[in-house]
Amino acid sequence: ATLPRKRSPPRRAWLRRGAMSGLARPPPRPPPLLWRRRPALSRRLVSAARRTAATTSTSLSSAAATTATTTASSSSSAAGPSQLHRQMLRLVELTQPTARQAKERELAAWWTAKAVREAAPGATVHIFGSTATGCQLPGSDLDLVAIRAPSRRKKGVAPESAAELAPHSRAFEQLRKIQRRVRASGVADQRDPLVVIRAKVPLLRFSEKRSLLSVDLSWNATDGLRNSQAIRCAMEARPELRPLMLCVKALLRQRGLNTTVEGGIGSYLLFAMVLEHFEPRARLEAVRREAVRRAKAAQGAAAAADDEVAEVVELAVEAAGTEAAKAAEAAEAAEAAEISEVAGAVEAAEAADAAEAAEA
Repeated sequence: ATLPRKRSPPRRAWLRRGAMSGLARPPPRPPPLLWRRRPALSRRLVSAARRTAATTSTSLSSAAATTATTTASSSSSAAGPSQLHRQMLRLVELTQPTARQAKERELAAWWTAKAVREAAPGATVHIFGSTATGCQLPGSDLDLVAIRAPSRRKKGVAPESAAELAPHSRAFEQLRKIQRRVRASGVADQRDPLVVIRAKVPLLRFSEKRSLLSVDLSWNATDGLRNSQAIRCAMEARPELRPLMLCVKALLRQRGLNTTVEGGIGSYLLFAMVLEHFEPRARLEAVRREAVRRAKAAQGAAAAADDEVAEVVELAVEAAGTEAAKAAEAAEAAEAAEISEVAGAVEAAEAADAAEAAEA
């Protein structure tokens, strides 16, 4: 292994030598002697391969044992959380936005609000939807609404244009102004066109330049703010709503059924469905509690009635006893009067007898 090895001639030399000696083709090249030249490297590779195979087999066996143990424990004990429950919670953890993503959303809302204030002085921008309720998935839209109180006009002064008469037309005109300002200020990505959607609620849709988030801006539409407040209140009362909503939203996005315009299920409709899933149980519990309350109230009323009856009976007994005592006293008085009368008659008879005897 340590002796110098004789270098083989190049292939062109083999070709020339073969052509000169009458060979049809040159002999094959000798295989490289890696084992003889670098035995330590080959042995290290072999030992590393063996260690890798052993580690892989050990990890696979341990994973199989863990899976079997988990399956057995889950099948044997039904008190703990199920595997689906743990997977749903893990999915919720994975969908949580990072600090950087949250900061990007805040900056996108700030830049959009700045452009809105420049286009419509006095307007305020509010965040609603999944970003406000905490049910957003990675890459979800940023829902914003610009609100400005209507200007007061003096009596007898006609509106400046017919657009001021219809809220829908006024919202569309304001979104047109904001669209021009957003395009001029460089807030929107120029590669993605700005679209003003003429729907029941007009929307300005564009992609924010820095974060590439899809922004949906509406004008004076306060329904979204009220719905977001209702969703937050319901989630505070029922913490189990949010994980289930996030899992179903992820499934709908995977299947392409999360767009309301295309016949899908929006966030508020999904919230109503999930809440309805929990409400029958709540209603049954409420009915049970109402039945228990009514039963307790009936028992209390029966006990109160019994107490009233007992009190009436006691009063009646007391009244009867008082009347009997009075009657007894009257009878005793009558008997005493009769006795006194009889005694007076006897005394009178004795006096008469005594007078007759004296006369005699």
